Amino acid sequence: MKTVRAKIFRTALIVRSKRGPINDSNLAQTRKSLDRLEKYFPVRKKVEIRPIKEEDFRGEWITVPNSRADKVILYIHGGGFVFYPKFYRDYISRLGEKSGTKVLSLDYSLAPENPYPKALNEAIAAYKWLLRTFKSKDIAFAGDSAGGALVLSLLHQIREEKLAYPACAIALSPATDATLKSASIETNRARDIFIKKASISYFIDAYFAQTPRDHPIASPLHGSFKGFPPLLIEADKDEIMYDDSSRVVEKAKKAGVDVEFYETQGLWHVHHLYARYIPEAKKSIEHLGEYIRHHT
Repeated sequence: MKTVRAKIFRTALIVRSKRGPINDSNLAQTRKSLDRLEKYFPVRKKVEIRPIKEEDFRGEWITVPNSRADKVILYIHGGGFVFYPKFYRDYISRLGEKSGTKVLSLDYSLAPENPYPKALNEAIAAYKWLLRTFKSKDIAFAGDSAGGALVLSLLHQIREEKLAYPACAIALSPATDATLKSASIETNRARDIFIKKASISYFIDAYFAQTPRDHPIASPLHGSFKGFPPLLIEADKDEIMYDDSSRVVEKAKKAGVDVEFYETQGLWHVHHLYARYIPEAKKSIEHLGEYIRHHT
């Protein structure tokens, strides 16, 4: 049963969802609106944030007092490939705290200004950079939504370049099938309070541009999962992208991957971001932290 706080936030999100889908005409304004939300998700005083800028990528080190120096999460944020909501910092710091690791949060180049494969190239550059200091077994990948898709695409790219895989990878409600053939896109349209199909179509067009939608790295569900490291996939049963997750889990199992599927019911897409406000999000982040500690 959802808590009262979760019910309140769900109602607020329903109201917000009536604003309509994202498109070129409102992209700039929506980016500004998301930036203004940062004040409602302040980073706790014990969190240290340090910008990092390398030749091939940029990001932020996010650490908390219990961050182990020899363990790291490469985090790839969501936002439909077109947004970088700064309020992610609070959630990411909580993930670092629960897992006891430092986090490199990747600030990848956004679409439509920078279409595929720009963001993926920056992700692989960040991973190679981490491998100069950390052993692969001490690195975990994590990402949500579009970032979850990039996590899976990154694993495909690692295989292509014959690099060592990380210890594990987490994808929260990843967008994995750009052909939009997941059944839940239609069956869950009335229940999803957060994402509209028209917005997903816009995000895909903005990011993939001229890339074929079933490209195995651009659309990770269409690639091989053989040999992948342990995976944790999370999704809510009411979101339209639920089957983008469940189909990945099924394919990974058939490929012999150690995969866990963590499902919620009646919440919303990447509810983890609201850990400052709802207990359900805190519980989910605790689960993520336990998973990373177990594998690293």
